[in-house]
Amino acid sequence: MSKGLAISVAGWASASLQVVTGFGNATWVPSVDVMTALEASDELEAWINDAGRPWFGGISYTISIREDRRPWLGLTLRATVGSTYNADAELRALLDWPVVQQGLLSIYTVTGIPSTVDCVTDVGDWTPRVVGPGGFSRAGAFVVDSQAYSLRMPSVEALCDEAQAAALGEALAASSDPRTAQVWRHATQEWVSVCLGRVDRSRAQMPIYRVTMEAVSCP
Repeated sequence: MSKGLAISVAGWASASLQVVTGFGNATWVPSVDVMTALEASDELEAWINDAGRPWFGGISYTISIREDRRPWLGLTLRATVGSTYNADAELRALLDWPVVQQGLLSIYTVTGIPSTVDCVTDVGDWTPRVVGPGGFSRAGAFVVDSQAYSLRMPSVEALCDEAQAAALGEALAASSDPRTAQVWRHATQEWVSVCLGRVDRSRAQMPIYRVTMEAVSCP
């Protein structure tokens, strides 16, 4: 059920990953647009499968987010032919990428990304739907670009156990400015990009915490 969220953190622009194959080598450096681990994984997957890579046509890669590494999200990189991945110190810190290489790997796993949290999340009160006249829709959402009509700030809601709540607190404390995030929205089954503001935490019931974060749609 859970997908969680990935929070922005500084340092991606100075990170790098060298991919070594029998067809040749190449090094990925994240673009300035990368702020979160999800954005990094999407960009890396596009880069590593690009026609300009020396292994194009000989090796294909897939990258998937893992939900079995609580309290964080994990990452798995699969290749149709074994490859070696040499991450620099910055990337190892951002993704908790293992230092030890084990030769040519077809499956490579990152056990826990510290700027992510695997918990139940949803985004509310800013769905851009219009089903009637006026500033509000009958569905409870408000008209696109009319956030001033809302009676309360749009928000991200997260339900966490103690370990997840602690991981979320660490991720928020280490986040970049401005603080952005990709959040899994169950209503539409998609990742939504938001900018995060004030954070409130309360105990819903033992041992579950409810974390509410003010959020607005990112440009």
